Amino acid sequence: MKSIENNIPIYINIGKELKNRIVTGKIKPNEKMPSVRNLALEYNINPNTALKTLDLLEQEGYIHTDSTNGKFVTSDEQFINRMRIEILNEHVTYFINELASLGYSLSEVLDILKEKVKVK
Repeated sequence: MKSIENNIPIYINIGKELKNRIVTGKIKPNEKMPSVRNLALEYNINPNTALKTLDLLEQEGYIHTDSTNGKFVTSDEQFINRMRIEILNEHVTYFINELASLGYSLSEVLDILKEKVKVK
């Protein structure tokens, strides 16, 4: 796991990481998700927390349960693309708000972004 946001429950942090892995294709559509036990072992968390994480992903539409085979990533690629854009929008909004709170103007931010994009 990359990082934990301190004031956010663990199951939400892990859920965010799994959502990011789904929308970036690191976890593919229709791919089987780890069991509650395996997820708990992977993240060194209580199985109840792992179950809560998977339940959250299911409630939000990222995964579904096949009653006999476990939990799987949605096959709805339009949903995945919408969520990918939504996550991007959240990150950009946070980025802009943070820079605005530090006193940077939009033109300053755009100038630096243009410069950085040229470098890569």
